[in-house]
Amino acid sequence: MKKTLAALLIMALLAFPIAGALAFSLTLPENPSTGYTWTYTGSNEKVLVPEGSSYKPDAYQTQRVGAGGGRTWVFQKGEDGDTVLKFTCSRADGTTAAQYNMYLYRVEQGLLNWRADIRVDRSQVEIGLPENPSTGYTWRVDSDNDGILKLEKSTYNDYITNDNLLGQGGAHRWKYVPEVPGEVAITFTYARSGDIKGEETLVFVFRVDEGLGVTVVYP
Repeated sequence: MKKTLAALLIMALLAFPIAGALAFSLTLPENPSTGYTWTYTGSNEKVLVPEGSSYKPDAYQTQRVGAGGGRTWVFQKGEDGDTVLKFTCSRADGTTAAQYNMYLYRVEQGLLNWRADIRVDRSQVEIGLPENPSTGYTWRVDSDNDGILKLEKSTYNDYITNDNLLGQGGAHRWKYVPEVPGEVAITFTYARSGDIKGEETLVFVFRVDEGLGVTVVYP
């Protein structure tokens, strides 16, 4: 389940407003032979209407026993609004979750926009947000308890587009690792320098258990 590059490429494709197209798909790496598979829940299925999912083995591994592949979900754009797509990788009995992937989307006037994604594999947390420093706006990060989740890395990468135009923005990603048990809220505010209120605020809440395993509390 470590095909993070594939997941990042998927999110890069979905991070732009999508006009016209009525459907979009999202693929996550999966290997059923391990006993772990992905399940999906949506916070508002009137915004993104699920059409179902299908599993396909990797093309170059079809002759290998136990080879992995990818599970693809197809969604239709519905009414305007916000929604959270949550994917949990766990065993069939649901008792052991190995990874959580969450994607926040907004449909506005027929445009689909990626707002954020969260990936938690219990030993670390990765949060990705769209950012365009050329506008003067960047994300300000505040935590109500820095000692629970420690910021390990913060990176920004421009989008790669066919026209190679500058100023189209990119994705900013933060990686956190658990330090001690407890619950922590991390607040991201998109603002210009000196702007206290900001244009948008997102809050994510995580819980670290006694074994330093991380789970998502909110959203």
